Amino acid sequence: MQTIKCPQEIFLWIVKIIQTCNNDFHFDAVDALIELYEKRTQDSATTDELKLIRSNKWNEIHNILI
Repeated sequence: MQTIKCPQEIFLWIVKIIQTCNNDFHFDAVDALIELYEKRTQDSATTDELKLIRSNKWNEIHNILI
């Protein structure tokens, strides 16, 4: 079992999870992960990037055109 230690690894792990989301329940879980990431890293720039990736995936799943 490999542990995830650095913020960059955690960031990439969450991005992979976002990419697999396909229903609202998944997004609830991703929101919790992003919140935990923000608390752990205190890095608002990468947290905002995760939120943007999440938002884009939400729009893709729900067929929202921007």
